[in-house]
Amino acid sequence: MAISVVICAYSTKRLHMIERAVKSVEIQSLQPQEIILVIDHNDELFKTLSDIYPDLKVLTNSGSRGLSGARNSGVEASVGDIIAFLDDDACAFETWLENLVSPFNDPDVVATGGLIKPDFEAGTPKWLPEEFLWTVGCSYKGLPEDESVIRNPIGASMAYRRDVLMRSGLFDEKIGRIGSSPLGCEETELAIRSTNLFSGAKIIYVPSSLVMHTVTVERAKVRYFLKRCYMEGISKALVASRVGKTKALESEKQYATSTLPAGFVAYMVSGFRGSRYDFYKAAFILGGFFATASGYLKEKIFTTVRT
Repeated sequence: MAISVVICAYSTKRLHMIERAVKSVEIQSLQPQEIILVIDHNDELFKTLSDIYPDLKVLTNSGSRGLSGARNSGVEASVGDIIAFLDDDACAFETWLENLVSPFNDPDVVATGGLIKPDFEAGTPKWLPEEFLWTVGCSYKGLPEDESVIRNPIGASMAYRRDVLMRSGLFDEKIGRIGSSPLGCEETELAIRSTNLFSGAKIIYVPSSLVMHTVTVERAKVRYFLKRCYMEGISKALVASRVGKTKALESEKQYATSTLPAGFVAYMVSGFRGSRYDFYKAAFILGGFFATASGYLKEKIFTTVRT
């Protein structure tokens, strides 16, 4: 199977990270057919990367501004049977691509997602619970530890069959991140549509496919954490309005009723045993949950009033 790797970028401030991401793909144990760089409405960055990478396919986002439009532009320009996506601030391990695409030998597999570990620029925040690493675009406590079927991958490291993407209608350009705005869930909405295409379709989580995801100082702050949770709630409500509440919140129910309570209790017990920072983690489990729920309810109420 021919493989295309799509990396979307939007800011010249991230140029060093973009170059690192491209380099990590260039030295993969399994080489892709092509590397596609999609620049999201930034002429200066487009010119810079076109000069740096004359042998790569560097193009501009021909769709709506934002990550969804950029990814769609990459898919439409690709030639691969499999399209792998890597964030511009992520660095792939040498066997990332080889392991990420291996489940596609099963014809029922429509997509895969890899393990994403955080690379904090200023060190791991002592208050941040592992259950909320999704707020910085990384795999979180509660995901399977072994290769398993999941509802949706995390966008920093994922792969899709090209024909599935085209048949499902690609990423919804009205959902997801625009620049540094912490919206999301475009991967969730697409994953649900993709697995609805035919009976038996499945998405596989591949923890042996590893990338390191840079977490800037700004994204490791409490303010960003709460804002990201709030915007996630809004995004989940948007997804629910498109694919139905049952499927949109299927994984979240398990997360909210099992993963978070278990984490809260464990951190409280650890805190009483002397690990005082675990009290903070327990508190932020509550704070993150209520911030997300607030965003969800706000969007649901706003949508109801609007309609």
